[in-house]
Amino acid sequence: MAPEEHFLHKRVAEELKSHPPFGEMEGGLLLELAENIEVHYLAPGQWLFHNGDTLHPFIYFAAKGTVALWRDSVLIDHVEQGELLGLRSLFQQGQYKAGAKPLDGKDALVYAIPVELARARLLNNPDTAHFFQLDWKGNSDNFIPSGTSLRRLMKRKEGNFVLPISEDRQKLIAGKALALHPHTPIFEVARAMTTQRTDAAVLVDECGTPRGIVTDKDMRMYLGAEYFDRHAAVSTMMTQPVKTFAEDLSYADAMVAMVEQRIHHLVVTQDGTDDSPLVGIISDHEILLEQALNPTVIVKRMEKAQSASELELAAEKVEQLRLNYVRANVNTGYLLKMMTQFYAGLYANALRLAEKTIGPAPCGYAWIALGSLGRGEQLMRTDQDHALVMAEEGHETYFVRLAQNVSGTMQQLGFAEDHYGVSATNSLWQGSPTQWKNRIRSWITAGEGDALLQLSILLDARLIHGDLNLGLEVFNELYRGVGGNNVLLHTMAQDALRNPSPLGLFKQFKLEATGQFDLKLRAILPFIDAAKVLAGFAQKAHLSGTRERLEAIRDGSNEELVSSAQHAYEILLEMRSRFSAKDNEHGRYINPEDLDTLDRQLLRNVLKTLEALQSHLKLKFKL
Repeated sequence: MAPEEHFLHKRVAEELKSHPPFGEMEGGLLLELAENIEVHYLAPGQWLFHNGDTLHPFIYFAAKGTVALWRDSVLIDHVEQGELLGLRSLFQQGQYKAGAKPLDGKDALVYAIPVELARARLLNNPDTAHFFQLDWKGNSDNFIPSGTSLRRLMKRKEGNFVLPISEDRQKLIAGKALALHPHTPIFEVARAMTTQRTDAAVLVDECGTPRGIVTDKDMRMYLGAEYFDRHAAVSTMMTQPVKTFAEDLSYADAMVAMVEQRIHHLVVTQDGTDDSPLVGIISDHEILLEQALNPTVIVKRMEKAQSASELELAAEKVEQLRLNYVRANVNTGYLLKMMTQFYAGLYANALRLAEKTIGPAPCGYAWIALGSLGRGEQLMRTDQDHALVMAEEGHETYFVRLAQNVSGTMQQLGFAEDHYGVSATNSLWQGSPTQWKNRIRSWITAGEGDALLQLSILLDARLIHGDLNLGLEVFNELYRGVGGNNVLLHTMAQDALRNPSPLGLFKQFKLEATGQFDLKLRAILPFIDAAKVLAGFAQKAHLSGTRERLEAIRDGSNEELVSSAQHAYEILLEMRSRFSAKDNEHGRYINPEDLDTLDRQLLRNVLKTLEALQSHLKLKFKL
C-alpha cells in the first residue's frame, strides 16, 4: 500500500471515529474498515439507488451533505452527515423500499462499506452491535430493542462539568463518633461534646450498638425546659430509635436519606441496622463541604422560609441544582428521587406558610400531588396538579382559601396553574372521605369520557402533606374499584391506545403541524397510560410510578419487554430533561433536525419499544 493511500485511509478512519457506532471500535478494526471503503460522489440529482432496485452489497455512510429518501414523489426521511443508510442489506435480500439521492440542488459524498465486512466488524461485534438494534432488523413484528441496547446507546462523551457529588460511585467515609453510655449524666455529655468539638453524641450499650443520639439542638431545647436537670441521665432526652445506615453508603444515598428523614446526622453501623456495632457518624456539614449546592441545605432553607419570597429563593436553588445535575448526566433514577423530595418539600412549605397567613386548619386534611409529581417523575417545574381530602365536611371555605394561597405561592415559584382545572382550588378535586368515595364510585360507574379521564388522573397520586390515613381511606376505594375491573380496564386500554407509536414505516417520526415532535404527547404519555392499565390488570392499581407499574407486570414470559420498556421510559425522561435544560423550556417539543445521530437512533429505538408495549396491551385486552 502506498504511503499516500495509507494516509487517506487513516483520515477516513479518524472521520468515522467521531460518529456512532464507529467510535466504539478498536483502532485496528476501524482502519481495516477504512481500507475497504469505496468513496462515491453524488452530483445534484444523482441517485445512489432507486426504489425497487436490488439491494447493493454495501451499506452507506453520509460523509458530506444530506441524502434524501424518497418513495415515489414523497420525501419520507433524510440522512444527515455522519449517519448510515441502506442498512436493509445487512439483514435481508431483496429490493430497496425507497430511493436515495442528495437533497435537492446539492451534492453529497458517501462511503460504501462492503456488507460482509460490515456484518463481521460491526453487526457481530458486541461493542457496536447495539447500534443496529432497530433499523431494518427492527421491522420484525416480534423485535424489541433490548434494555442493554437502549442503555448503551445512552453512553455519551464526558463533559467538562463535574459535580462533587453525583452518583453511587462516590462512597462516604464515616468519621469517628463520640460514643457514650445512655446512663451518662447530661452535663458530662455536654462537656464531652465541647471537648471533642462535635455537635452530636451516639449513646451505645455494652455491646457498642447504638441506642440513641443527642445533638446540640437537643441540648438547647432541654436547657430551656422547666424540668431541666443537668445530672439526669442523657437517656431521658436522647432520640430513639436511631436511624442507622451501612458502611458502603454513597453520597447520593446519604443526601436522599437526609432529605427524606429530615435528619442531619447519619449513624453508620457494621451491617446498617441498630443491632450492629457502631462504626461512625456522618453530618450534613461534612456533605456540605463536598458541594456548594447541597440538597440538605436547600431543604433547611425551605423549612426556615418565612415568606413566599424566601421560599422562592430556595426554589431557585433547586432549579440551579437540577440544571447542574442534568448537565453532569447524573443518573435519572437518582435525579427523580431528589426532585420528588424537593418539589414535595416546596408544596409542604407553601402549605405551612398558607396556614401561617390564614390560620390553622379547622380539621385534619391530606394534600395530594397528582400528575408527574404524583408518579414521582417530575424533573422540572411544570404546571400544578393536586387534590385535597378534608377530615370533615363544612369547612370548604377555609380549604378553598388554603388551596388558593398555596396555588398562588407555587405560581410565584414558577409552577403554572393547571389549564384543565386539576387543582385543590376546584371543588371537583377536594372533599371529605365520604364525598370522595361517592365521587370515585360515580366515575367508575360511568366508565367513559370525563369520568375515565378523572379516574386516570387520580391514579397518579402521592400524599405529600397531612394525614396519611385520610388519603388511604379515599384511595383504597379507588384501588378496589379499578383493580380487576376488566370492563373498566378494557375501556382504559382502548383510551391508552389513542396515541399509537409515532414511528412511520420508514423510521421517520410523525410530526406536529409545526414540524416538531411532541415528546410528551407522542411518547411519554403513551408509556404512562399503557403501564397504568397493565398494572391495574395485574391487581396493582395502587402503584403510581411508571417503572414500578411495569415491574408489576413482569411474569417470566415478558422479561425483555419489561426491562426494555423501563429503560426506554427512563430515556424519554432524560431526553426531556436534557432538552429542557438546553432550551430553558419544558423540553416537550423537539425539532428532529436538531437531534444528533445518536439521539435520532435512540429515539427510534425507544419508539419501537413503545410499539411493542402497546402490542402487548392489545394482546392482553384482545383489542
